[in-house]
Amino acid sequence: MATLDAEGIKSKLILQSGQDFQLTVHPPGTQEFPSGTTAEIVIREGRNPTSTVLDTWTGVVSSTSITWWVQTAKTDLIPERAQYLLLVHIPQGSETLDRCFFYGTIDRKDA
Repeated sequence: MATLDAEGIKSKLILQSGQDFQLTVHPPGTQEFPSGTTAEIVIREGRNPTSTVLDTWTGVVSSTSITWWVQTAKTDLIPERAQYLLLVHIPQGSETLDRCFFYGTIDRKDA
């Protein structure tokens, strides 16, 4: 990503039974996330924006990173082939710039 307003990147999100999900995202280069930025990973049954939301995982935002640590009790409930969007909401004056940083399919690596 060249800037905070770049197009989202398609990527699989891999989950494994009995294992917590951890992820840290950094802004590109020397950029920082502005104060008031929020982020979440929204998991849906399918690609359609109106499909059922299975879960939403809220990220912890600092100026230099967004982190997620989701316990296995929640991640084990997410089925193979569910769809996710990693969304970042960046304050822009009186408005909020909503950006999808990553999106794609859940890939389960279960035994």
